[in-house]
Amino acid sequence: MSDVTVTVVESNTNVTVTEQDVAVAITETPVTVTTSTAGIQGATGATGATGATGATGASGVVSVTSPITNTGTSGSAIVGINQTLLSITRSQVSDFTSGTVTYATTSGTAVYATTSGTATYATLSGTAVNISGTITNSQVSDFASGTVANISGTVTQAQVSGLASTLSGYASLGSANTFTVGGHIISNAATAVVPLTVRGVASQGTDIFRVQNSTPTTMLAVSQFGRTNLSGSLFVTPTGASEVVATIRGAASQSADLQQWQTSSGGTAARIKFDGTPTFSYGTFFGQQTLSADADAVKPLVVKGFSATQSANLFEAQTSAGGTVFSVNSAGGLFVGSTSVFTTGTNLRINGMGNTSMGSGIGVIGIANASTVPTANPSGGGVLYVEAGALKYRGSSGTITTLGAA
Repeated sequence: MSDVTVTVVESNTNVTVTEQDVAVAITETPVTVTTSTAGIQGATGATGATGATGATGASGVVSVTSPITNTGTSGSAIVGINQTLLSITRSQVSDFTSGTVTYATTSGTAVYATTSGTATYATLSGTAVNISGTITNSQVSDFASGTVANISGTVTQAQVSGLASTLSGYASLGSANTFTVGGHIISNAATAVVPLTVRGVASQGTDIFRVQNSTPTTMLAVSQFGRTNLSGSLFVTPTGASEVVATIRGAASQSADLQQWQTSSGGTAARIKFDGTPTFSYGTFFGQQTLSADADAVKPLVVKGFSATQSANLFEAQTSAGGTVFSVNSAGGLFVGSTSVFTTGTNLRINGMGNTSMGSGIGVIGIANASTVPTANPSGGGVLYVEAGALKYRGSSGTITTLGAA
């Protein structure tokens, strides 16, 4: 039996450890067994001594999870937070009872408040988050460049500014508005509340209300003095048969007219004086006119001249063609047609007796020569006339009696 030679080579085991992750690398050198002539296997030899521990490897870079960052080196870690990846959900924010909401810039840090903390939210360059609950006026400040999203509660006018672009197309409380959509309705909420009041400023210098057409031409205006100007027709209908259709009431000690009707140039065509007396510059009445006095001492009709130098007739009764059948001249003389029948001074004229033919008498009766002397007998009476200056009377039997010589 030949000898068996066994050669055992023991290799070293190398271990590399990093600070972040421990990595163990084991390198084994294969054991080489050299045999010559195969023989009987001998007993296993004793285990060799353990080799020395290898040197510690260099420290590695600490690994982190987003949004945490590490911009350091293996020798010096610099840990930070990627701000753009941060978000706060509604369920994470609570208890705003006494905190104050401000907001952060891109270089700031957004946090949220407890009763003793301060909550922040993003500016235009950040991200606004949704906040549940109610934020009071005292808790919110500095909205100059921020954006508020999903905040419940009430925001007053004083808290909101810079909304010219945000509220484009909506009514503004601080400037004039032009509405291009109709159908606006003001519904009153209580019987004692005025639905709409238009109030001018102190020393208002123009109308306080106008209604215009599409031109735009003002059809209705209320001046700063409360005077109503209407361009168009006025149609007034009472709501009941027992109601007065229109009432015009003067002020205490009213002295100006209660009502005036004017021409296009502003001249007064008719008016109702302060005491209710109507005055007409010109007028034509159609139909039957009745003047009734409301007391025994009241004159139903008074015709008064314009001045002491009145020259036109005070009164005329005319035919449909405009011919005068009866008139009262400016001196009070009565005329039938163009014939004078009565003059001032109580003279009665018959058949056109001229003034000079009255013998300068006053309170006398003048009868002009008959244009045609009666030749037929009057029936039921007699006829008094003047012929060639003599006063004559013809009775019903034809007898002619001369009452006065010429």
